[in-house]
Amino acid sequence: MPAADELINPRTTDRLASVTAAAGAASATALRGCGALLKGSTFSRRVTTVKKAVLADLPDAYPAFAGAVGAALSRPDFTGWTTFPVNAAVAERGLARDVFEPGRDLLAALTPRLTAEMAVRPFLIRVRADRMTVRRRRPGCCRGRATW
Repeated sequence: MPAADELINPRTTDRLASVTAAAGAASATALRGCGALLKGSTFSRRVTTVKKAVLADLPDAYPAFAGAVGAALSRPDFTGWTTFPVNAAVAERGLARDVFEPGRDLLAALTPRLTAEMAVRPFLIRVRADRMTVRRRRPGCCRGRATW
């Protein structure tokens, strides 16, 4: 099994900076600078560091953010572990802007490049919390809870 430094490293951040810059994001300065911060970090810390750089470099408004990620998807070099921190950024930005469906759809588009399993979990937790509220409000009858 590869080590964290083999999966997300300065080469990954440089590639991601090139992809996002070519996709219309600004100069990708945060991404270009974060590679040096990864040394000695755990995998999850590396993902978080790169995710923060992605969020800093891409537009704050969700439609423009999604447009930049969508443009990156058209590039063949946007694949593998390069996409993993972007998945996390999509989840964070989508949930923060309360754009559940578009965020989930963007993760679905990213998934063929590398799994978005970890990034989709916050969306699933949000859905579950919403459904639990519905279940508690169901009027009593012979069944204590709705089937969903």
